[in-house]
Amino acid sequence: MSDIHEAAWRQIDTTIYIVETSGDPLAGRVELVSGGAFRLLGYEPQRFIEDRELWHRIMHPDDVAGVVAQTQEVFRLREPRNRIYRLLHALTGEYHWIEDSTVPLSNDQGDLIGIAGVARDITVLKQTEHELRRREHQLEGLIDAMPDGVLVADDTGLILQCNAGVERILGWTFEELRGRAVEILLPERFRTEHMKLRSGYATAPSVRRMGTYELTALHKDGTEVPVDIMLGPAAALGP
Repeated sequence: MSDIHEAAWRQIDTTIYIVETSGDPLAGRVELVSGGAFRLLGYEPQRFIEDRELWHRIMHPDDVAGVVAQTQEVFRLREPRNRIYRLLHALTGEYHWIEDSTVPLSNDQGDLIGIAGVARDITVLKQTEHELRRREHQLEGLIDAMPDGVLVADDTGLILQCNAGVERILGWTFEELRGRAVEILLPERFRTEHMKLRSGYATAPSVRRMGTYELTALHKDGTEVPVDIMLGPAAALGP
């Protein structure tokens, strides 16, 4: 590699690497690592070339087996793989989530000679996903704790969630209702009109009761149950 190419290679922000093939996925010789390795993990690229075990030594113990298996698949099937795992940052002492896209490399004769990959830090993304899951669990807990029947549907009317109160009042379990249109809970004579009203509500949602007259819902056993329905928009969860 020329001096110009080496200088450009050191300036690449993304961590790109090339590893020589080996029978042991953890023992392949690292041939090239871009300068992004330092920005990604706090290690100078040359460290990975001089210490072939470094990459896997700083890997979270719980992730090693999965990465080994996926690397073996790249070698065996000669197909690209996306891998997600954690690596220990040299400066922060914390594990960072890494997304790694790996492809097999072949010579002119078609022989497999190694793998090349691009790694990027997705720690912020994983932290955001974790926070969203935490908030979703909180919302589920609040809904489940409510004594009344609570049902959550998307703007197309498909049921996303409901609590035990719905089962107690109407006999349907969440698993039976998940992904089905809310009209399944209405007597047949109301369904067409309800779909029109639902579409209108989705364009301008607000907290309000459905009418001033007695409403009925359809129990799982086919009987009609008088209900009082309160509508309200559910804000999307965000960071």
